[in-house]
Amino acid sequence: MPTAAGSVASKLFSDSRFGGVRAALRAASVWRDRAWRRSFPGRQLPLRYVKHHAQRNSRTGVLGVYEQIRIVHYRGVRAKTVYRRHYVVASWTRPNGRIGRKSYSVKKYGRAQAIRLAAAFRKRMIQ
Repeated sequence: MPTAAGSVASKLFSDSRFGGVRAALRAASVWRDRAWRRSFPGRQLPLRYVKHHAQRNSRTGVLGVYEQIRIVHYRGVRAKTVYRRHYVVASWTRPNGRIGRKSYSVKKYGRAQAIRLAAAFRKRMIQ
């Protein structure tokens, strides 16, 4: 979590110490809310932190557009078949704070065209 000084604050909430996943999550949420109010009085906690540029190690070079290879297992009558599906995915944050995704097949469009389509779609969705 960012602080007013520009550093990042974090704390570990162990499941075993708090008696389970839900209790640890509840304690972490309380800590986060208190730390936010202490660092930024009067400001509401944002739904998501928003990046403004693609990371250096991005394979597509476009913010919010990434490549994904899904491995689909299909068990037929006599044998098990494994399919690899290569996609380029556009992702964005919807107004309600949830994440939206749209994927484009590399097999159908080619890698470069799939990246262009995903970037254009994402741009339309965030405007």
